[in-house]
This record gives sequence, C-alpha cells and structure tokens, in this order.
Amino acid sequence: MTEFISPGDPLPHIPDDLTLVQFTLDSTHRYKPISPQGATWLIEDSTGRKIGLEEVTILPAVCPSVLT
Repeated sequence: MTEFISPGDPLPHIPDDLTLVQFTLDSTHRYKPISPQGATWLIEDSTGRKIGLEEVTILPAVCPSVLT
C-alpha cells in the first residue's frame, strides 16, 4: 500500500462520529470558520430570498416529516 507523507504539519483530527449536517450546524472544530450573526447561508434562486442559520438549522428536522 502506498504511504503518503505531507511536508507540512500533521493533519488535524477529523471527527468520524458526526454526520455532515451535525458537523456543519452543531459542532465546533478549530478549523471550522465561525459565521457572523445574521450571515446568509443560502439564497433561493426564484425569489432571491436570503436564508440564515436559524432557518437552515430547522430544515433537517422538517424535511423528513414533509416527505412522509
């Protein structure tokens, strides 16, 4: 098996017990940027409406109930 060696610092620990949604919205990590309060996370194509962290946080909980 090939072994890769980085000329830089060792890679930081990457949490492997979180989903992508949990890592993005709930967890803290030293390399994860901190979003300023009121920052826009998504923009609707059709309306141009800005969606912030507060609304993005509830989407994963709402989507499964809408699909059933």
